Amino acid sequence: MHHSAKNTIPLVEFKTHASAILNEINDSGAPYVITQNGKASAVVVSAASWDLVNKRIEVLEDLARAAADIAAGKTVTSDEIRGHFADRYASATGQRSAV
Repeated sequence: MHHSAKNTIPLVEFKTHASAILNEINDSGAPYVITQNGKASAVVVSAASWDLVNKRIEVLEDLARAAADIAAGKTVTSDEIRGHFADRYASATGQRSAV
């Protein structure tokens, strides 16, 4: 993993300037690499960036599951999907399914 020299700081500097660094992280969106004994130890990112990373991971996991299902032949037709959602809609609204 490549770390930007600009955003790599020792732990003692992070402790001393934590509030200002967190403000910069939130304003810029750029992560900071925190080092201990000269080695990368942690990465600090904004909450918004963390949420985005986790959402992207969820999408990638969904795509991996979908690819595995396709490879295993676990597929359905578009008509089956329409029927499923029509039935669910009818059940939720108390209406009869049109499909």
